Amino acid sequence: MTSNLGSEEIRAAAPKLHKLIAVTEDRHKQYLKGIGQFTKQLYPVLKASFKRDEFLGRINQTVIFLPFNNQEIGQIVQIELKKWKQRAEEQHAIRLSWSPKGKLLVQGYDVNYGARSVMNEVQTLAVQLLAEAQIRGDIQDNWSVCLFINDAGNIDIAKEDPLEDVITSLEP
Repeated sequence: MTSNLGSEEIRAAAPKLHKLIAVTEDRHKQYLKGIGQFTKQLYPVLKASFKRDEFLGRINQTVIFLPFNNQEIGQIVQIELKKWKQRAEEQHAIRLSWSPKGKLLVQGYDVNYGARSVMNEVQTLAVQLLAEAQIRGDIQDNWSVCLFINDAGNIDIAKEDPLEDVITSLEP
C-alpha cells in the first residue's frame, strides 16, 4: 500500500532529514535511529487516517521519500537534457548542447509531483522550443544548436548552420 500520508510533515522536515543523511552517511546505525525517531512522529497522522489499531498493526514498514534538493534536481535536468540530446542526434542529426545556466529548468520542480515535474519542464521549455524552431525552419537537420538563458531570463537557442562554416572557410 502506498500513501501520501504525512507528506506535509515530511516536506517540513526535509531540510533536517537531508542534513541527517549528509551527517550520518557513513554511520548507518545513527541514520536508522534518526529516521526511526522521525517515523514515530508520523504515527499520529497514520492513526488519524486509519483510526483503528488493527489496521496500523498491519503496516510492516514505513518508507519516507524526501523531496529533492537543488543538486538532485539539477541532476534530473541533466539526465533529461542528455536524453533529448540523444534523440535529436539520432532522429535529426542535430547536435544539441546547453549552457550550464540551466537553472531555469530547475524552477519547474514541484515537490508534490517529484521528478515528473522537472521532466515536464524540460519538455515544455526546451524541447518545445526546439520543435517550434524546426517547424519554422529556423533550425534544420545536421545543425548544431545550443540552449542558453538569454538576457530576459528565458531559454533561447543559438544555431550554427554547417554550410555557413564551409562557405566562410572558402572566403579569402
